[in-house]
Amino acid sequence: MATILITGAGSGIGAACARRLAPGNRLILVGRDARRLAAVQAALPGVHAVVSADLATPAGISAAAAAAGDGLDVLINNAGAFRLAACEAIDAGHLDALWRINVAAPMLLTAACLPRLRAGGVVVNVSSTAADNAFTGCAAYTACKCAIEGWSRVLREELRPRGIRVSVVAPGATDTPIWSAATTAAMRGRMVCADDVAAAIALAIDAPAAASFDRIAVTPAAGPL
Repeated sequence: MATILITGAGSGIGAACARRLAPGNRLILVGRDARRLAAVQAALPGVHAVVSADLATPAGISAAAAAAGDGLDVLINNAGAFRLAACEAIDAGHLDALWRINVAAPMLLTAACLPRLRAGGVVVNVSSTAADNAFTGCAAYTACKCAIEGWSRVLREELRPRGIRVSVVAPGATDTPIWSAATTAAMRGRMVCADDVAAAIALAIDAPAAASFDRIAVTPAAGPL
């Protein structure tokens, strides 16, 4: 039985991960919306703890790390924020809102959890295909995902001696609440399902001990939107 901490677990990819990984494991669900977390918890066995916390704050990081207790096997850094703005329209507020949750939060939470991660453990960082593709209006978000992938590469090398693997899962457009209500049913129908991204994350976690799935891209079969 593995102890698994999932951020952004109240909806979308995080909730799909919880559903996929709940059987036989001990889950710690972290998110900002207590009601959504409670709904996920109520539908699943194996939820050990639920932490309603804003990971963009030091208090949120501390609360999430403390819930891991003395031992953690898997950390899934999934929580994220998505906003569009043309390059000329990016201001400090836009950049800060994306950077704090997409970059600072996983870096700081991972640092706080590393003393608790057991040998043989796995860190999975959820990135995006925006890290290696250009989408107009997506400059700040793309910069965040490039940053998280660069950090993941360094983290992987630093944790190799401890027997801890680091995987990046990079979804393309995924049908989650992150999209606006104006997104059409036809567009959503072309997107990747959150459950399919969760399957890729499970694949990274369950890789043979002698192998590391460094980066898995999960893209819509019909191509980019």
